[in-house]
Amino acid sequence: MTSTLHHTVESFAEAYVAARGKSQFVSTTLVIRAVRTLLPACAATDREIADIIAAASIRRHLPVALDGITSTNKIGPANDPSLARVPESDLQ
Repeated sequence: MTSTLHHTVESFAEAYVAARGKSQFVSTTLVIRAVRTLLPACAATDREIADIIAAASIRRHLPVALDGITSTNKIGPANDPSLARVPESDLQ
């Protein structure tokens, strides 16, 4: 992400969080939707936006709901040997 893009999304995140006041929490899903609506040319990934909004929320002492954020990487036994199943006999 370019520094200009980062600055734009970060400014948006700060303004969004400031406008929330002392709400119960900030939803990353709602913020991502707002960014996609108001900044349609934004090339930041959903994860990058969520990270930026989480940081802005934490700076203002607001809880963050990391709702709707999923990893794009498929981690599992097929591609990560450390997650391979351990035979039950090895557990005894």
